Amino acid sequence: MKRILVIDDEENLRDTISLLLRARGFDVVTAADGLAGVKAARAHKPDLVISDINMEPVDGFMTLSIIKQLPATGRIPFVMVTGDRELDTMRKGLVLGADDYLTKPFTPEALLETVNTQLKRRESDIEDAITLVTELKEQLAGVGQDDVGETLEEIRKSGERIAASEDGTDGIRALGAGIAERAVGLRRSILHAGILARIEIVAGNPDALSALRRTATSDLLDVVDGECRQLALGYERVSDLRLQLAHCRVAVGSAALSRITHELAGNALRHSPAGTPVVVKCRVADQSVQLSFENKIQRRAPRTVPGEPECAPKDPWPDFDGGQGLRFVRRLTQIHGGNFSVVPKDQGMVAMQVELPLAKTSTMDGGEEADERG
Repeated sequence: MKRILVIDDEENLRDTISLLLRARGFDVVTAADGLAGVKAARAHKPDLVISDINMEPVDGFMTLSIIKQLPATGRIPFVMVTGDRELDTMRKGLVLGADDYLTKPFTPEALLETVNTQLKRRESDIEDAITLVTELKEQLAGVGQDDVGETLEEIRKSGERIAASEDGTDGIRALGAGIAERAVGLRRSILHAGILARIEIVAGNPDALSALRRTATSDLLDVVDGECRQLALGYERVSDLRLQLAHCRVAVGSAALSRITHELAGNALRHSPAGTPVVVKCRVADQSVQLSFENKIQRRAPRTVPGEPECAPKDPWPDFDGGQGLRFVRRLTQIHGGNFSVVPKDQGMVAMQVELPLAKTSTMDGGEEADERG
């Protein structure tokens, strides 16, 4: 049911318009002045606003201006009602963003025609926006990531060669190391953007989303254990890894669970000091399992280049407090019916927690006690 907000300080006219609209099946919200109208627009998010111009203390022009400037209401069609047939009055409203005018006195047919026209136009605008967003997502999902990845890999290698060269100054070698680091970060960002685009395409298709949640399953211990051990080996942190996992089938495919684990375990290993524990554990409940990645927080050190002022990192915890990697994990978890959170712990520790639904056929091997592995 479409919702229409009617703003008018004349009670009789406000009630008449409301009665006509309700008789045609619309949900109507009313406001007796401009200020109340702005509050109602923010609270009820109507599909259309019909507002008188001559009101006190906030007139229709100011009401229009405020509603159009607010992000939450700025795209709502706005029809102005006036007894003034002067062209300057209409022009002022159009400049401020009005979509149409009704001139008093008007017939019920004129009111309904104006309402239906604006609602159809709004639906068309929304459909066009959805089509555009879908096309952009598909283009991003199909971007030539292999080609871009190869180019960035060459840049990374060149940076590392500069950093390792015995020729040149310390500043040049530091610059080479910085180039290599940025190439790695950019490659990860492009990878995440492509995967996020594919996730949003699935999320926007109810049939595909339902099928995904119905058919995707994997064994948590088998996937998470192997991924964490490989990452710890790569970061030379095998002795720091503490695994407390259990066999259980989750309603998430192995590829998605592997990617979630890769991001969170990699994040924990990258942003914690060597020699401190990185704990990966799970807790199984009746219908879900909580997978937790805990590590000690380590701020990034300032970047230093000999002969230049010390440069503090723009974001010392780019992934910890909402970087692209964690946004990707959050969205991937959500489309599988789960939740993601970051929880500060005592003694400078932080836990990145993923709650995932258990598959309907989920069973535990040997009870719910976690399998502790070092």
